[in-house]
Amino acid sequence: MDEKDFAELISVFLKGSELGKDAAEKERGSTDAAFDPESSSNEAEVRKNIIEALAERIKESQEAEEVAAIENPSENPEDETPEVEEELITKEEVDQLLSKEEPAEIVTLQQILHRFTALDGVIAALLVTRDGFIVDYASNIEFELDMVSAVVATGFGMLDRIGSELERGALSTGMLEYEEGTVVISPLVPDIALVIIASQWTTLGRIRWEIKKYGDELIANL
Repeated sequence: MDEKDFAELISVFLKGSELGKDAAEKERGSTDAAFDPESSSNEAEVRKNIIEALAERIKESQEAEEVAAIENPSENPEDETPEVEEELITKEEVDQLLSKEEPAEIVTLQQILHRFTALDGVIAALLVTRDGFIVDYASNIEFELDMVSAVVATGFGMLDRIGSELERGALSTGMLEYEEGTVVISPLVPDIALVIIASQWTTLGRIRWEIKKYGDELIANL
């Protein structure tokens, strides 16, 4: 018998007891001989015992529920912690991330020219047109740009003419060595040449290697 059935039984019993008590009082009103004090006392004692038994039963039931909730917390939906679904990355997404190339760093002409002036003995690096205009430059000293560009443009034309007259083709790299240093002229495109002005202690092989190394990057930024 569960608590509900037990409570209903007690309620019916108490209700019947109340009805019996009322009838007894009415009979007692008509005759005192019919009233039995001992019977009334026994009835009250039974009611008390039943109420105490019911209270004890309810208390035991509540304690059992608390123990079950502690031992099996997942059975209580209010105490359940919702599971967080992890977003799993697929193999295709991993391949896409690995295949993405990092954006190339934007480099200016002057930054590339400064790579030449950072070499030992290099004084200046210039980009000069055949007409004598300076496209860009980097220098470790101050000098007259207009004068340098005019002289370089003249020398550019003369070196080209020498190659043409001797049937050697177009100028690839011209190295002019002087008492105080060297001037290197290397055409990048038909109308623009890279000009390196260096001291006498400069290693010419290193300059030629740097021109080959950064030549395509200079052309791409023109």
